[in-house]
Order: sequence, then structure tokens, then C-alpha cells
Amino acid sequence: SKGDEGMLRGCLNVLMGATDIIVLNSEHFPLWSDTLDEKPRLFKEQAGPFSEFHDAFTRNDILILLGADVIDGTCGLEPSRQRVDLMKAALAAEVKVHVFCSFRSNVDPTIVVQLKQMQRVNFYLRDLHSLNRFKDQTRLEAEYFPDFFIFCEKKETSLCRSVRQTLTEAKIAGKTLVGLN
Repeated sequence: SKGDEGMLRGCLNVLMGATDIIVLNSEHFPLWSDTLDEKPRLFKEQAGPFSEFHDAFTRNDILILLGADVIDGTCGLEPSRQRVDLMKAALAAEVKVHVFCSFRSNVDPTIVVQLKQMQRVNFYLRDLHSLNRFKDQTRLEAEYFPDFFIFCEKKETSLCRSVRQTLTEAKIAGKTLVGLN
């Protein structure tokens, strides 16, 4: 999604040059490296089922799960379970785990039970509603952290200028603007 793309771009901007970055992708298509099309590449990408990476962790690694709906089952229980299993594998290898996400109001109890067992994971919720829902359902500590997209590089394009001009003209003409997500 565009939201996840913004979060990934922002995170890459924060981490750029600090360490080697490997993006794990459970799918072979589309790849983040194709979507972001960064020159030079800021990261390496490895695609395949997350279970293939369980034994690849070393103590010096850090696992960052990043995305709006990465662990709460919003985009399907199985993808969330696979990420939770990846977190377990990382913890077993004594890897630090950080999760940046949102959290819905009725997360599947099987996921909640597993999360409750992950006291060493650092959870960062992207909005205050998610933070409260996460704490209410898991009873785990977590922090509020707005999306990484705020760290995205600002790119002024002709499309941006055109959209801004159109919105400005509509506002001046007294038209009502409605934005939908």
C-alpha cells in the first residue's frame, strides 16, 4: 500500500548508512526494490516464505516489523501469524525485535495470546487509538510512535504542484473539499 511504502521509505531514510538493511518479503512479486526503485540501493531484499528466514537470525541482527496491519489480522490471519512466528524465531535467536504498526479493536485471540508471551518485543503504535486497543487486549507495554512516513524525503513533482494548484483554486472558489482514505 502507499501507506506502507511511505513508512518503509521513511524508515530507510532514518537507517540509511547506519547499518546493512535487508528487507524480507514473503512474496516474490511485487518486490519493494522494484516499488521504491532507489538508486543506489539502500537495502538488499530477500523474498520467500518467512519460515525460510527463521534460522537465519544472528545475535547482532535487529528485526523491525513495519506496516499498518502487520500483526493484527486485518489483512488476513495467516500473514499475521507468519509474522508472529518470525518474531518468535528472532527472539529465540536473542535478536531485538521492534514492531511499528496499528492495532484493531478485535484482534483474533490466538494472535493476542502469542503476543502476550513476547515481553521482550518493543511495540510502537502509529496512533493513540491503536495504542489503547493494543494495551487493552495484550496488557503489554507499548509506545506511541507516528508513522515513519514523516521521515520521507520531500519530493516536489509537477503532479504535486498541479494537485496543490487545483485544491487551492477549489478552496478560493468556495468549494467543499472532501478527502477519503
